[in-house]
Parts: sequence; C-alpha cells; structure tokens
Amino acid sequence: MDVGELQREVFRTENGDVGAVLRSLDVSVVPSASESLSNVILESMAAGVPVVATAVGGSSEICSAGRALLVAPNDDRGLAEALARVVEDPALRSEMARRAREFALANFSVDHICRQYKELYADVLSQAGSFACKRGTGSRPSSNSAIRVAFVAPSLRYIGGQSVQADLLMKNW
Repeated sequence: MDVGELQREVFRTENGDVGAVLRSLDVSVVPSASESLSNVILESMAAGVPVVATAVGGSSEICSAGRALLVAPNDDRGLAEALARVVEDPALRSEMARRAREFALANFSVDHICRQYKELYADVLSQAGSFACKRGTGSRPSSNSAIRVAFVAPSLRYIGGQSVQADLLMKNW
C-alpha cells in the first residue's frame, strides 16, 4: 500500500475500523517531540504492529522489554536507523509485534482498565473515613483555614497518560 492508498483508506475509515488500517501496516512510526501516553502506539501494539517511536512521556514505559524500538526525540538519524533495522529484520518485527500485542491486551483492555479504576476507587473510599477524622468533621474549611487540594487521577501504580501528567503536576506543584 503506497502513501496515497493509505491516506485514502484512513479517510474512508475515519469513523470505521482503524484497527483494520493499522493491521494492514508493517510498522508504525511515532516521532513525537512530546507525549503523555500515545494512543497510536497502544493501538498499533494492540493491532500487532511493531512500533518505532521517540522516547518521550509514557512511551518509554510502554515500549520497553522489546515491545518497540525507541530513539531520542529529534534524532532523525537514530529514527531512520531504527526504522531500517525493523524493516530489514522480519524476525525482529514479528517478535516485537507479538510482545507488543500481548502487553497491550494484558494491560489496556477495557476490562483491565475498569478493574484498575474499581481498585483505585475502592482504595480511596476505604481511606475516606481516615481523611475526615484527620481534619475533624470532614466539612469544608473556613475562610481562614489552609486550602485543601485533591489531585484526582489514576494511581501512579498504573501506566497511563493521566498518571504521567499527575506525576508531573505533583513533582512541580
């Protein structure tokens, strides 16, 4: 499939089966300068497509363990070399695709994400009583009280874009 055919296919399936488009590819290249957690990397992985990407944001976490090849951001030569390596080595492509698909399905399926949210909410709710007791009544602070702030995001125990952003916010608060 040449670039023109791929573009026509993507636009034709804009609201359709993007997975089918991804599965028709041999490699996904994601040369982002900045990412939180790349949906296109995860979607490519779930489709069993090997990925060459830049090591930014959550990409470093999801692309480890032989699931993808990572290069430094803005490293055109490194990106070209990594892509050539994947294109020239069918065994490498196959192994990366297998590992990536297994990882994506094990960690990012709807059922798995729902379980993680349930666990997170259960953890927070189990601690809710101790939060109120520490502050007294659990009521809102008066105008001369210290301001209380809650960061609401998935736990940093889980890989994900919101977790990455919550971590950055906490570090830079």
